[in-house]
Parts: sequence; structure tokens; C-alpha cells
Amino acid sequence: MTDEELGVIEREPAAVMAGASVAPLTAYYELLDRRNPFAAGTCLFFLVFGAFLFLLPSLEVFLMAIDHLTDQGWPWSLLPAKGAPP
Repeated sequence: MTDEELGVIEREPAAVMAGASVAPLTAYYELLDRRNPFAAGTCLFFLVFGAFLFLLPSLEVFLMAIDHLTDQGWPWSLLPAKGAPP
């Protein structure tokens, strides 16, 4: 080891140890991912499906807000109001 590398270890031991532990874990999970593509695809499917279920209420509220705004004729002033203003 060079003197510069020893200085880094002395100044930032946690960063050096984190880097040393990240590489093997990344390689391990990449190996698992490539070993069984069906399991990886299933996990991806459930991830996307779960995100869709999680975001569905937000999408519904967003669409209700847009519908309410178009009822008022605002912010799209070029669009006529659907009903009489309150």
C-alpha cells in the first residue's frame, strides 16, 4: 500500500470498509439475478404491480382534481365551463 492509501484508511475508515463490502455483495446479487431469470422476472413483475397498486389512489385523486378544475373552466381559459359557476 502506498502512503496515500494509508492516509485514506486513517482518515476515512468507514468509507474504505463500506467500499470493500459493497463489491462482493453486488457481485453476489448479480450472480443470483443471472442464475434464475424466471425468479428475477417474477420479482420485477411484483415490483411493478405493487407500485401500480400503491400509485392508483394518487392517480384517481389527480384525475378527480383535473375534472373539478375543468368544471370551473380554469386553468384552461380557452375551454368553456361545463356548468354554471357556483
